[in-house]
Order: sequence, then C-alpha cells, then structure tokens
Amino acid sequence: MAEIAGIDERLTSQFSTRSADIKKAVGQLEKDYRASHGRSPDAAARIKLAQQATLDTRAQKLHARSLAALRTEWAAKGTERVGTATIRNLLLDARAAAHATDETRAEPRLVDIDRAARQVVATVSEHHAVWGPHMIEAEARRWVQNETSRGAVPAGTVEQITRRALETDSIAVTSPAPHGAFQPLTRRDGSSIYDHKSRMLFTSAGLLAAEDTLLDAARTRTIAPVAVAEFDWTAAAHSGPLDAGQRALAREFTTSGTLLVVGTGPAGAGKTTALALAARATEHAGGRLIELAPSATAATVFRDAVGVPAATIHSFVGAYDTHGDATPDSRQPDELKLRPGDIVVVDEAGMAGMAGTVNLAKVTRIAERHGAHVRLIGDDRQLAAVESGGALRLLEREVGSVQLEQIHRFASQNTACHGGVAVTGPPHERTPSDLRVPGAPDEAVSSQARRAG
Repeated sequence: MAEIAGIDERLTSQFSTRSADIKKAVGQLEKDYRASHGRSPDAAARIKLAQQATLDTRAQKLHARSLAALRTEWAAKGTERVGTATIRNLLLDARAAAHATDETRAEPRLVDIDRAARQVVATVSEHHAVWGPHMIEAEARRWVQNETSRGAVPAGTVEQITRRALETDSIAVTSPAPHGAFQPLTRRDGSSIYDHKSRMLFTSAGLLAAEDTLLDAARTRTIAPVAVAEFDWTAAAHSGPLDAGQRALAREFTTSGTLLVVGTGPAGAGKTTALALAARATEHAGGRLIELAPSATAATVFRDAVGVPAATIHSFVGAYDTHGDATPDSRQPDELKLRPGDIVVVDEAGMAGMAGTVNLAKVTRIAERHGAHVRLIGDDRQLAAVESGGALRLLEREVGSVQLEQIHRFASQNTACHGGVAVTGPPHERTPSDLRVPGAPDEAVSSQARRAG
C-alpha cells in the first residue's frame, strides 16, 4: 500500500483502524466456524466470513455533515494524538517531503525482467493450476511495488514483466483463434480485437511437472510401511469407538505400499480418529506419522489431538530447501527428519491455496528420497477444482481415493475386491502385497525386513 511521504505514522494508525477491526473479526468468526463445523472454512466460506466481518464492524452511519464540520472533527482527533503543531504543518511537511524526495531521487535502477517474470509465475502457480493475463499482471504490479520500496524502477516495468511471464515462462492451454488477425483490427500487441483476453489461459512447465510427480507417485509401488498383521494387532488393541470406515482408511494409509495415497471424508466423519490409529500402527512398526497442516494453529491442534509431530507444509519444505536432505548432522528440526518407514500426512490437502500443487510435489519428492510415504487427506466437499490448483481432485479423478466409508477405485474389468479393498490394474501387474491376507507369515516380518534393508 502506497503512503504519502511526510505524514506522521501515528496519524496513519489513528485513521486506519477499519482493516484491523475487520481482521480481528474475521479471526474470531473463523474460530467460531471451526468450533461449530469441526473443520477450517474453505475459500468460499472465508469470503462470506470476511463479508460478515465487514458488515459487523461497520460503524453506524451518522446524519450528513458538511465538509467543514468533518475537517474540524478530524483535526480534533489528530490533535489529540500528535499535537497542534503537527496538524497545523501537515500540508507543509508533506510538500517538503515530496520536494526532498524529488531532489534525492536516484535514476531508475535496472530490473532483471527474466528473474522477475520467473518469480511472478512461481508465485501465481503456488495457488492456481491455470491463470489468465490479468492474474500475471496483478502479481507483476505487486512485485514492482515491493521493488519500488528499495528504489525507483523504470516506467513500463509491469508491462515488460507481464509480457515476458506470459510469452516465455507460461504455456498457453487455450487454442489459438482459428482465423488470422486483420491488421486494421488489431491491438498494440498484435492480437485481434475479437480475441477476448480474459479467455486466454496459461500454465507452466514447472506446474505440469509437479502434477506428473504426484500422479507417478500415486502409481508407484514400494514396501508398505506397516505389515497387515501389525496393523490388525494395533487395531485390536484400540480403545474407543472405531467404525469400519475409519479402520479401512487407517489400514490403507499404513499397509499400502503405494508411495502416495489420497483419502477423503466429510467433516465430522472421524478422520482424526482414523489417523490416530494409523499413527499408533506406524509407531508399533518402528516408524512415525508426521502431519503437515495449512497453518501453525491447525498443526498445534493436530499434534495435541493425535500425539505426533506436526508442522506447516511451508515450514517443512523450507527446512529441506534450506538444509538439504535429512542426516544425523543436518539442521532440520529432529521431529521433521524423515526416516524409512515414516508416513507424511498432508491435512486439508483439497483446499485451494492451502497446500499448492508445487509444494505437494516437493513433499512427495522429499519423502521418496528418504524412504517415506505420503498420504493426502481432505474434506471431499472442499476439493478445489483442478483448474484452480486442486491437486487432490486431480489425483482422485485420475487414480482414485480412499474414503472413510469404503475404499474406491475406478471400476474396470480388471478390478477386484479383497477384504473390502478394491484392487486395480491388470492381474499380471499385481504384487503379493496387493492380495494381503491378515496374519500371513511373510507379512509379519515385512517391516523388520524393510528396516533391515
């Protein structure tokens, strides 16, 4: 946000309480929402809560008053905060600051347009799978505004960054117009005036690669982190309510050898209970369940409820980006150092803008390098559209998912059910772990064999 030079910061805070009041009200409304719904609000709910907070904090409108009366009132409030002299010299101080800025303003510094375009595309792709030119331009303006705080930049920088980001760092996914452009009816950039810019959609090579990483992981078979016999022993010792759906989700999350598994379930269906059982089974097998949440508050709640290490997805990725892979001497927090057999659960993975396809792919690659497994879980009513960055929905559509009531896979002539778990793929591609039978001798030692290897 741009501010006028020479204005006392105390005055700015005195007359800028509206946004602070709204933010405080939104925080309370989101807290109430979580308490009543058992989950965090999705993007649509957040918009409604922000609108409600805006209305709730709006001051009652007073009768119409003249500008002179308003200025008198404003001057009185300002004088109470900063004193009479500051208010009397307000305009003079602002003009003097502007004059001093003009005299000391340096020549516009050169901007690395290529670097700026890459950063803009990377930022947008954290929250969206596809985007339009207006989204890139808006992010370019934010980037330039941030750079301007460190010195002037040349005029037209926003346009240059936007053009480079769209032409070089983005991939068009909208089909080109079937007809050529008629020169007298073209825009300055050479496009036809009949081409609607808002209809153009783009993505990036990095985001497509991240989606491929997730899809490949959801089809990659490895050694299961927990043997079926070990899970059944843990489930038998479980105290408290546990329905068949919760047991099925916990079983698939722990005994599946698939590198990445997706689980969904509505709020209140008992995902936390199922994950608590999965955590105990993983610990019994010698591993750990580590939860990644969209916020620090959510991570704390999960840590207290399930009794496992928890962090935000950004702090987890940041720790490995900064310190590299986990070793006994690496500087990641000990609780986030992955080991073979660990399970990383990404909570609220279906909410747009919370996890992000690129970050989910980073988590998956980190887990794979360390011999760990990834499990994504979210509310099936909160799954974001694929076009807005909904990696969970993409995986559910292309590969399948586990639900609390039953395990679902895309039906085909080669699909079979074994003990309530649907198994996909041609028969010749199935492995013995696909047809696990509780209590089988080879299952009882799978975890020990995995750790010994």
